Amino acid sequence: MRKLVDVSSYNGVVSWEKAKTYGCQGAILKIIRKDLNRDKKFNENYAACNENEIAWGVYNYSYATTATKAKSDMELVCDILDKIDKTHFEYGVWFDIEDKVQASLNKTKIAEIINAAQQVVEKRGYLFGVYTGMSYYNEHIDRKLVKCNN
Repeated sequence: MRKLVDVSSYNGVVSWEKAKTYGCQGAILKIIRKDLNRDKKFNENYAACNENEIAWGVYNYSYATTATKAKSDMELVCDILDKIDKTHFEYGVWFDIEDKVQASLNKTKIAEIINAAQQVVEKRGYLFGVYTGMSYYNEHIDRKLVKCNN
């Protein structure tokens, strides 16, 4: 099992050198915010991960309630990734789906949203995964309808 951390601007300034010393083996970094601007610490965090040779990936905490919105958001994520130094980018792109705006949707709709996000990310050449809490997964995601294996 690897020791990974989930990091966004809410964590403030991260001492990546210290994190590595304490056994951090990787990070999943928040890449965009609800307003679709980059997370305020994303540039600093991915650069520091590269500098400290810490493997990293990204996540988008999604507010998408349609497949179309999921696609456009993930295109933006991939556009950002396409233009930056990915020296230690190893953990791919994670679609974080657990917000209350999606909880009212049926399982088929949620599967359509996840599958749409996956289609964009993989078409752009990146590894895709779903990131969520266990209770949300059990209550809102029908594994048989979701194509993702991560």
